[in-house]
Order: sequence, then structure tokens, then C-alpha cells
Amino acid sequence: MQKARNENGTIAVYSEEQMQQKFNRFQLNDGSDVNLFYASAKEVLEEYGFFDVVTPTLMAGEKLGAIYFDEAENVFAYPIEQIPPKTQDELDAEAQAALDSDSSAQIIQNHRNNGQTQLRRIWDKIQRLKDNGQLTFNQFRTVSEVLFDALLPLEFGMWQVAQTKVNATPTASGIIGTIRTQVKAIIDTYVTENY
Repeated sequence: MQKARNENGTIAVYSEEQMQQKFNRFQLNDGSDVNLFYASAKEVLEEYGFFDVVTPTLMAGEKLGAIYFDEAENVFAYPIEQIPPKTQDELDAEAQAALDSDSSAQIIQNHRNNGQTQLRRIWDKIQRLKDNGQLTFNQFRTVSEVLFDALLPLEFGMWQVAQTKVNATPTASGIIGTIRTQVKAIIDTYVTENY
């Protein structure tokens, strides 16, 4: 049974184990350990301010209030408080949190994170090709016009949509065709491995 006492204006609650560890350990001649303070009679514990803690059984819609000392019963007790009904906003927030934390939400978040990373890598590579002179400005503009809208769904983790859009882009030759083929291979591989 839990015990509690008022310690400098704060009610401290102790489990049986905490009482045994915290107060007056004594080793007997045979080497065994005994907690004489905890093993003391109820009256002795009460002299030191330790009283039983009575925890009521709760029903639906109830919660424990702040612990207090019940002078009539000579115990520490908790009042029962009614839990106020939740507002519609609270219910909506809980429902959304449940949706956001299920296994599907984690998969969606992984697709989104991977899509954002891959989108950044693709555009960084295309930008580097332009900066290094491997793409002219006109080729860069053509690649941007052809692939930007097709790749944008990766920002939201919508790999299959991006795959459909890339597949619908016109094929080309030269460096533009090579870029399209590489991008298509990246997306096709991801979709095959993850869907």
C-alpha cells in the first residue's frame, strides 16, 4: 500500500518499494537486511507523518483530483473529478492525430521524404549540368519545361503520379533524352520496389 506525507508543503507519495529503499535500512547479525521503519506499526509511521493513501476506483468520465489529507479518515485521498466533455475541435484533433500516427501515415511520410530528396537530387544534377556547360540554357529550359510538372508530385510523395507523368513526356535524343531516361529509371525503380 502506498504511504504519503506532507514534506515542506508538498504531499509526497511513496510506494512500498520506495519506502523500503528510502527509510532506515538495518542489517541484522545474520547478514539479512530489514527496514525497521517501514515494518513499524501504523501508529509509528503516523508519528512521522506517513499515512495510507486511498485511491478511489474511477468510472468512465472521471479522473483523480489533487491528493489531499482527509482528517476525518486520517488518510491521504484523491477526490474524483468529472472529465469535461471534449469540444469538437479536440475530437477532430484526436482523430487527425490517430490518422497521422497509423502505419499508413508512416509509409506516406517515407514516400514524401524520399520524393523530396530525389526531386532535389534530380534538379541539382540538371543544374550542375547547366553550370558545367554540359547543357545550354535552351536545353536547360527544355528539360525544365518537360520534366518540372512531371516531377512535382515527388514533393508530395506521389511517386506513381510522377511515374505516369514522366512516361507521358515526349522522348528526345541527346542529353535531354539521356536525362529523361535516367529520371524515368529512378522513378520506375522506386515504384517497383515500394508499391
